[in-house]
Amino acid sequence: MLAIALLGMAANVPLGVWREHTEKFSPQWFAAVHAAMPFIAMLRKSVVMPKTAMALTIAASILGQTIGSRAERLRLKSAAAKDPSNMNQAAKGLKISGNYGDNEARVWKSLPLKVAGPGSSSATSPTASIYLCR
Repeated sequence: MLAIALLGMAANVPLGVWREHTEKFSPQWFAAVHAAMPFIAMLRKSVVMPKTAMALTIAASILGQTIGSRAERLRLKSAAAKDPSNMNQAAKGLKISGNYGDNEARVWKSLPLKVAGPGSSSATSPTASIYLCR
């Protein structure tokens, strides 16, 4: 039972990191909060866990989300303190109600996504690639 709770907590840590970059109560936020539910439910059913033990797995999931979001918040603060010019222009001064304080800005550096055209590979035709995330 404790192992299931620890696995649920571990599954929720990266989801807490993702949740930190979403606006509170948006569809992405709900997806980040509830994405591990099917995984945890399958684990509970596989070991025939009693229904009263669900509180333990729910508490562990909340703890995993909290650990992930706090770790990401600390990482963003330290990255901004090291190199404030590293923030991209769209993220400067962007404030989200709920997850961030009044003086904290959200920084999310997206990597460009290469999409190759039909029938071409990026190795043979670099001009056919476009960047979607900018």
